[in-house]
Amino acid sequence: MTEIERIITEIIHGVKQSGKFTNIRFINAYNSKPAEKPVEGYLAVVEMAGFDEKIKLNVRLIGGSDISGSQLGYTAVELAAVLKEAAENAESVSLSETKYDKSITAFYRDINLLLSMNDGEIDDGDNVSVYIGSDVLDGVITFKWEEKTEEIGLYEFNRGAPYAIINGRHYNDITLEVKSLSLLSFENGFTLRIENGDSVLSFLNCVINKVLTSVNARGQIVYTVKIISESKVIS
Repeated sequence: MTEIERIITEIIHGVKQSGKFTNIRFINAYNSKPAEKPVEGYLAVVEMAGFDEKIKLNVRLIGGSDISGSQLGYTAVELAAVLKEAAENAESVSLSETKYDKSITAFYRDINLLLSMNDGEIDDGDNVSVYIGSDVLDGVITFKWEEKTEEIGLYEFNRGAPYAIINGRHYNDITLEVKSLSLLSFENGFTLRIENGDSVLSFLNCVINKVLTSVNARGQIVYTVKIISESKVIS
């Protein structure tokens, strides 16, 4: 199994684990037999391609003869949201219009996700220094960041699910595992700087979003700090 195939398999597994789409069958566009005609129930045909440290994932959701175009459209929006949640490195998600395919007598809608294969993660083995402003942040175990896009749902009156999702602001989702909570002494709006040799990555206007506490296998307390940054600068 290639790295791309592994990532896609984990995403589809995450969707199934959510328990929301037990009525959808997922098949591989390349390795599966052609879908039956007419299609019965929901069928999701998964296609993927990798390029320039990116993965393009296309999921074509097809509805059987007993599923209307509006039903399929709303299900596709819900599936797109869960797919993006299951894909840790998703940069964007988009949906096509709901269309009808006469050859299989079924409605369908395409869900397209763009994923990054570079999650910005470092660990203790890397020669990396972490700063807040000019102060060194000690006790950093791991650092990880993902570029994300906020999703905005468009709703009709008296409808529980959105009929469409559009992209909103772009932001950086940062996760730090640390041995102490010294960074909580800094006011929100701080600059988080990562130095690795001659490379410097600065996250601006940082806001602490969440702090979680856990105990590792050695019995040590580890703090997971979630930080949101509106912009970054690479120098």
